[in-house]
Amino acid sequence: MKKKKAKPHIYVVTKWKSVIPEGGTAAERDSLLSQFFRAVTKKNNKIFSSKTLVHYYGSDLRDWVIMEEYKTWTDIEAADKISQKLIMKKWPNDKKRKEFFQKTGKYFPDSIHSDEIYLEKPMFRK
Repeated sequence: MKKKKAKPHIYVVTKWKSVIPEGGTAAERDSLLSQFFRAVTKKNNKIFSSKTLVHYYGSDLRDWVIMEEYKTWTDIEAADKISQKLIMKKWPNDKKRKEFFQKTGKYFPDSIHSDEIYLEKPMFRK
């Protein structure tokens, strides 16, 4: 019997430099990210997997890497729509939603991040 060829998955990788703003704490940052993860990422069935990595050893402990895995490009587009709906469900009040994202954004300034999209090579899966 012929073995079925695995299809490559797509990975969206966002890299951030986290900062602790004046009056902020690592505990608050982690709490905010946890709220978003539980309310949006975890409930989005188009995100095949999600991993958050932090720099563990070395000279710059501010590094954060968020990797989301998708089966297809169509799933990326669908996941974005689902995430927007889940965000509106969790934070239906415009003012509270804006406050949440402003508070979270203080820890991850836009000026120090990058986004990449990678295509997996299934032949190297373990």
